[in-house]
Amino acid sequence: MEHRGSIEPPRPPVPFHGTESQPDLVTGTVFKTVVGAAHAPGRVRFPCGSAIFTLWALTAASPARAAEAPLERAAREAAHALAVRRCASDGTAAELVRVVLRQHGIADAQVSACASRQGAAPDAARALDTCVAQRTRGPTVDAVGRATVAFKGQHCAAAVVVRRLAEFLPPPERAAAFDALELRAVTRRPSATVSWLCMDPRGRVTVLPDRDEGTGTHRATAHLHAGEGRYRLQLTVDDGRGPEVAAVHDVWAGSAATEPARPPAPPGDGADGLAEALRLWRAREGLPSLRVDPALAGAARTRLEALRAGGALQHLDARGMGVVQAYAAQPAAPAVARLGEVLAAGPTPADALRGLLDSPAHRQQLADPAFTGVGLALERQEALDDWLLVVTLGRPVEIPAPGQARDVVLARLNDERRRRALPPLAGDETLAALASEHARHVAGTRELVDTLPDGRRVADVALAHSSARRAGLQMYRVSRADEVGAAGAVLDGRYARAAVATVPGQGVDGLYVVVILLEP
Repeated sequence: MEHRGSIEPPRPPVPFHGTESQPDLVTGTVFKTVVGAAHAPGRVRFPCGSAIFTLWALTAASPARAAEAPLERAAREAAHALAVRRCASDGTAAELVRVVLRQHGIADAQVSACASRQGAAPDAARALDTCVAQRTRGPTVDAVGRATVAFKGQHCAAAVVVRRLAEFLPPPERAAAFDALELRAVTRRPSATVSWLCMDPRGRVTVLPDRDEGTGTHRATAHLHAGEGRYRLQLTVDDGRGPEVAAVHDVWAGSAATEPARPPAPPGDGADGLAEALRLWRAREGLPSLRVDPALAGAARTRLEALRAGGALQHLDARGMGVVQAYAAQPAAPAVARLGEVLAAGPTPADALRGLLDSPAHRQQLADPAFTGVGLALERQEALDDWLLVVTLGRPVEIPAPGQARDVVLARLNDERRRRALPPLAGDETLAALASEHARHVAGTRELVDTLPDGRRVADVALAHSSARRAGLQMYRVSRADEVGAAGAVLDGRYARAAVATVPGQGVDGLYVVVILLEP
């Protein structure tokens, strides 16, 4: 076996439009999300025999590398381990790369990995160059390690791209069940915002409160309250380019080797098979089922085409267009109150889906009961030798039938008033036209404003058109009429009557509810 290794100096940042996060393939799968959760790479587990570790240990070390910086040496050795694994078993060795970096004390970096296995060395190098060029787009890269290995007539080229967002002090990898672990991180940019997530052995994801101590220092406490098993801790940093994963650390509590529930094996390799596997996983977790929605599927296909043309996983293309615009462009797409997108890349379609559920933020997104519809698009990327998966999630606006909106809203508001021992509100038809006019206005502007287009306050106009002594206004933007809840004006016991109007928004919006309250 022969091998070659090299280090590339960090490339200067490439200007980009919108928010772009560098992919993280050290864990085998790349993920991003838009709505409801921060960006977080996930991970795909692969078997990794001891023979591969031994092979790496015998071939990677070299006295000539002693003068390398620790980050550069770690990147080179991880790339070599990846190339060895690629040649020996055609696997991606995601876990092996993770172990190599941890041996150098690197647990606080985004790491992207590229690998190419070809019969001719130039072919392997060209395929690798394409991948590395995509992985180094956008924010500054700290180190790029490369390695090429020849084995049994195959040439395997691999590269590892490292970018650090923070210095993360990881807790021990072993702990006792029900321990409390102290976490600490120092961001490169003091003004950056930090979030912490913890996924317990049952797959439940919780947000850990962040304690900002100033000058970029952040702390959090993880409580291992779910008993024995694996806890996955995730640090996410937003330094002005959008939230990106900075570190992922596993802690094993007790002796149980409990893994979070994964989706069943897809019945097919296509997008339909993955959608069915996701639906079955939600059912097993006791979550509302997801219905495959043609408009969401169309938006996913549109986004997949944009990603293929752009050459990198990002939520906004060069024109600043993303999933919102892709959904709005679908013919006869119903209005949705919520829309989300998750991107994944993995060696197989099943791996991409499984990896999503190993990512705390993306598992949280896929398990969100608010989403009721799903659309998937799937395509193999020959140049990168992986599969690209786009998952769009949505919740349609539920528009009540004519004549039912007022009754539904009043019933919900009166439930809230009854809980607080307040008298119920009675419907008022005298101001129904004014309520409808203002509902159309706020739906058109997408702003919950208290003035009409001519500048008059709604409450003043209501008083002028009624015999009431006092008037108030409450507005909502919801998915359906019965989601309206307790609010200041609604809980004012002086009001006894209410005029209600609902108007759905367009595209990615919601149902606008206007309630004009009157004191007799």
